[in-house]
Amino acid sequence: MDNNIIEEVKKALCINTDESDVRLCQLLKLKIKQTHPDNQNNNDSGCESEDECKKLTELYTRLKKYIEEKTMSTALSVPKESEMVLFQYMKDIDIKEETIKHLQSENAQLDMKLNDIKQQLKNTINELSQLRNTKVEESKKSIDKIFRPQKKYNAIGGSAFIATIAISIPQLKNLLVDIGIPTTAILVITVATTILWVARWIWNYIINGITDSVICEILNSPNLEEKLEVKSTYHNHSSYYYFSFHKLSSYIRCLLSQRGRKLFTVWKRERLVKSLTDHLVLELFNRGIIKDKKTNKLDVEFLIEKETYIF
Repeated sequence: MDNNIIEEVKKALCINTDESDVRLCQLLKLKIKQTHPDNQNNNDSGCESEDECKKLTELYTRLKKYIEEKTMSTALSVPKESEMVLFQYMKDIDIKEETIKHLQSENAQLDMKLNDIKQQLKNTINELSQLRNTKVEESKKSIDKIFRPQKKYNAIGGSAFIATIAISIPQLKNLLVDIGIPTTAILVITVATTILWVARWIWNYIINGITDSVICEILNSPNLEEKLEVKSTYHNHSSYYYFSFHKLSSYIRCLLSQRGRKLFTVWKRERLVKSLTDHLVLELFNRGIIKDKKTNKLDVEFLIEKETYIF
């Protein structure tokens, strides 16, 4: 039994009066709370306060052990029953405080993990957003490559320009005649290449207008759900609507087959349909309308949350 503990406790508490063991235990507990580094009323520096708190906590543990051993010994005077009730109450509080500290520590660790997960989720969302924006730009470029003027078309216009210069400058004209190229041939080449270049430019201009109008018509259609044959389903414990990739492609193909568009889109139509479908799917993803997709046999279905169903 630690017989010197009472004197050590009195010295730590700076008291000389006779106090019961349980009362000393109570006063020591109060002193620990006052010297704790987290106590806002504690004016001591962090290191000094922490060291004193540790020493007092060790004394408190030894004093509790001394009281428990004393109650089990018949040779010594045990504390009064009322004091033992108070002592047991203090022990229960200590146990609950330790439990609270443990739970607070676990909660702090969980908060750190949650913050890490939130940051990872935020980074993933940003990466996904950037990826979708990149895909949208790639989709636009893919559409542009189908019908917009290419370098080879510009080369046709360049040839026409060079041929025109050739027959406009007398020295070049005479040089071509000397090497066996008649003026008539040069004129025919100039006219043909110029007509071809202008025709290609006009044709591409019309096609660009058609593709833009199809995209605008689909995204702003008031009855798009009917055109895409949107259906309801139950997925992941939530009610969803969905439409298929095939229905969207069919609708685009139908729009391109209208009287004013059919003639100009007969060439590379299927390639244009595929590019427009991919582009519109990405646009719907970016607008938050499409939430998920799943593969159904040979087709792909796009899920739309009921709350965001705005077609």
